[in-house]
Formats: sequence, structure tokens, C-alpha cells
Amino acid sequence: MSKWLRGAAAAAVLMTVLAGCGDGDGDGDGGGGNSGKGSDRGSASGGQQSVPFLRSAPHVSQALPSQVSMGGDWRSMGTPVADSAEATSACQEDSGTACTGVLARGRVKFIRDDAATGSVFAEFSMYAFDTLENAKVASKALHTATRGKFSEEVKGVKADVGADEANTFRHSYGTLTTMRVGGVCVEVEVRSTDKKDHTDELKKFAKLQVERIKKVASHKNPDA
Repeated sequence: MSKWLRGAAAAAVLMTVLAGCGDGDGDGDGGGGNSGKGSDRGSASGGQQSVPFLRSAPHVSQALPSQVSMGGDWRSMGTPVADSAEATSACQEDSGTACTGVLARGRVKFIRDDAATGSVFAEFSMYAFDTLENAKVASKALHTATRGKFSEEVKGVKADVGADEANTFRHSYGTLTTMRVGGVCVEVEVRSTDKKDHTDELKKFAKLQVERIKKVASHKNPDA
């Protein structure tokens, strides 16, 4: 499993609140987010079009799926964890890059118990960056590093989840996607002990995560 999904210190450090934007490109749409003046190098402090940025650890925590958003069959395995202090070192370890401009990271994990098929797990993690350019560089590196950690052959899956970039594949125990939503790099994984195909659930939760990022970036309640 990707080290990207491992725990982080729970200290949420509030960082400077700035609005930003840049352009979105890739497989999905880049709607929602903060606005300002700039270009493809747009950041949380400036950009022309509406591109989502999460500018602090508390924003990352809010954007992660909540118990309410997951539905009654799922239960949280602890509260969402988000921090800024160790985001850079964790991102560097996960991606193999300098992770320039990373602002915060976060993760949360849910479980659904099924007497017939065993336990199913859904895990979400993300890194928030200060500029679109920095997020793009990290997104490619994180996908390559994450996929490379699986020793078995993985199968690519086509999944339109509304992200600017999305790379989805199946492995022995589940389905995983790495995505970029504006200035945010995300990983979502659904897996189970019975090795059942949970691709449909993965797509649903990936879309949920994209929507929550865009809502928080637009100063909206993600659970509304």
C-alpha cells in the first residue's frame, strides 16, 4: 500500500488565507475554486480562471470526506487528520521530488463490515499546493511512485471522476486512483479482504472527493 496513506501528526496549522487561480487541464473538468489574476502558473495568491486551491491544514481537513457524506454503511476509523508541519518531508518521501510549495496534507479512512464478503476499506489522502505548476509536477510523480509500489501487474481503469487529471488502476485487493484537482493532489483507494472488484465504489468516492475539494475552495460547506 502507498506510504502516502500513512498517518500524519494531527496538528492543524492555520496558514495565510489567500485566493487564487490558474487554468485547469487534463481528463476532467476544473470547475469551482478560488478566483484571482494569473495564468497556468496561477497560485493561491493569484490566477485568472476559477481553479480550486486548499490553502491550509484546516481546509484540507474539511475537504476530506465526512461520516455524513459516506453514508450509513460506512464508519470512520478515526477523525480526519491534517497537518502542515510534516507535509513537505512526507510528500518528498512519497513522490521522490522536492514537493516545492506543498502547504498541507491530510488523510482519513473508513470501513464497511459485510458478513458475506468481509471488510471493505475506503481511504482518502491529499496534498495541497500553493501553485498549479507545483501541483502538476507533484501529481505526475506521485502517480508514478504509487503505481510502482505494486509488485504485481496492475490493470488500468478508465474513470471520469471530474478531476483535472486522474490515473486509475486495479490491484490484487482493490482499485486506486491518483488525481489532481486544481492545486490539490489526491489519492483514493477502495479495497477488501475478499479481493472483490470495487471499481464502481471507487469512482463514486473519487467524485465525492473532487466535489468536496471544489466546495471548500469556494468557501462552501462540503456537507451542505
